[in-house]
Amino acid sequence: MFSTAKTAATALFLAIPFLANPAAAQTANVNQIATMRWYAANTTFPAIQVETLPSSLAFDGTNLWVANSGHNNVGKIVAATGVVGATTVVGSLPSALAFDGTNIWTANSGSGSVTKLLASTGAVVATYSVGTTPSALAFDGTNLWVANKGSNNLTKLQLTSSVQVSTFSYPGANQPCALAFDGTNIWIANSGNNTVTKMNAVTGLVVGTTNVGTTPSALAFDGTNIWVANSGSNNVTKIVAATGAAAAPITVGTMPSALAFDGAFIWVANKNTNNVTKLVAATGALVGTYPVGKAPGAIAFDGTNIWVANSAGNTLSRL
Repeated sequence: MFSTAKTAATALFLAIPFLANPAAAQTANVNQIATMRWYAANTTFPAIQVETLPSSLAFDGTNLWVANSGHNNVGKIVAATGVVGATTVVGSLPSALAFDGTNIWTANSGSGSVTKLLASTGAVVATYSVGTTPSALAFDGTNLWVANKGSNNLTKLQLTSSVQVSTFSYPGANQPCALAFDGTNIWIANSGNNTVTKMNAVTGLVVGTTNVGTTPSALAFDGTNIWVANSGSNNVTKIVAATGAAAAPITVGTMPSALAFDGAFIWVANKNTNNVTKLVAATGALVGTYPVGKAPGAIAFDGTNIWVANSAGNTLSRL
C-alpha cells in the first residue's frame, strides 16, 4: 500500500515541472499555476471555422466573441468547448471589441458607430454614433473609450443609466488605432506619428507621450508595463507605465498586429508570418514562436488558452 502511494506521488511530482525542477519553481508565476498555464503552447487543437475576416476578439468570462468584419456581425463561441453559436448583425466593418462586465461592445469602423450587445443573449441593446473610423475600444471600469482613427480623436461613453457621449481631442493625435487602460490612464497608439499617448482617464488631460517603433498598432498592459506592437518595424516596445520610459525594441515576426497578456507572458500575433511570438513579460526574453492560421490579426486570453483570429483564413486558432 505504502509502495503504491509512494509511486503515485512520485509520478505526480515528476509530472509537474515546477515541483520536479527547483529552477522552474523559482520562475513559475502564480497566475500561470492558478490557470494551469506552466506548460508550453499546445498547437494541436483543430482550427475553428468562423465567418469572413475575423478582426477582433474579446472574452466575457465564459464565451469568446469574434468580430467578423467581412459579414458585419459578431459571433459567440463557448471557450471551454469551441462550440460556435449564433451571430448578431452590428454595424459596418466591426473592427474592435470590449467587455464591460455585462455587455459586449463593438466598434463599427465603416459606419462610425459602436454597438452594445447583451453578453448573456447577444441581443443588440443600442447603437451610438462616435467619430470617423472607430478602430479600438477600452473599458476603464466606468466609461467606454473609442479611438477614432479617421477623425483623430477619442469618444468617451459614460455608462450611466443614460449614456453620455463626449469627444476628446488631444495633442499629437494622429490616426489613433489602439487603446489600453492601466488602472488610472488611457494609453493611445498613434499609428500616424509613431507615438503612444498617456491620458488621465478622469480628466482627459495628456500626461505624456512616448516615441515607439514604426506604425504602432496594438497595446497591452501587464500590470506594470504597456506593450506596443509596431507593425511597420516588426518589433514590440515595452514602456514602464508609471514613468513612460521605453526599453529597447524587441524583434518579433513580420507585421505584429495584436497583443495579449496571460499573467506571465506577452503573446504577439505576427500577421505576415502566420505565427505568434511568446515573450516573458518580466524580461522580454523569447520563449518561442508558434504557427497559426493565415494573417493572424487578433489575439485574446481566456484564463486557460490563447485564442488567435486568422483574418485571411476565417478561422480561430487555440493555443
